Amino acid sequence: MAVLALESLAVFVLSLWKIYLGFAYLAIQGYSLIYACLLNLSAVAVSVFFTYLLWKQGDKWPFFNRFRTHRSYQKAIEFWRRNGAMLTLILSPILIGIPTYVIIALEAKISIKRITISMIFISFLWGILCYYGSSFFVDDVVLIANLK
Repeated sequence: MAVLALESLAVFVLSLWKIYLGFAYLAIQGYSLIYACLLNLSAVAVSVFFTYLLWKQGDKWPFFNRFRTHRSYQKAIEFWRRNGAMLTLILSPILIGIPTYVIIALEAKISIKRITISMIFISFLWGILCYYGSSFFVDDVVLIANLK
């Protein structure tokens, strides 16, 4: 029971930034897709919520002023300008990072309700892809290992 709690906590923490590690780990360990979705998508919702709360208090936190000058944030802004909001949303759970996307979307005056719903939906789609992709990968590795 303690191992399950520690695994769940580790997957939750990993999924606060990007979701593919959590889904892949749970697929490899043999957890159900429903459990993987509940755990990872709750982490996505918490990440969006806390990023929103911190962003609203941004003037009080010097972290946000430093983050705006950080290279990864500048790359994400450039990606948004070059490719648009939709492609940035689609790639944010696996490439850009959930908090970075939320900050950029909030600065672009997108409502928090729309950000949350779209981020959970896109994360769900990427999660299914990562879950089944890693489970097929593990099956292939086991098959190759048994051939030797």
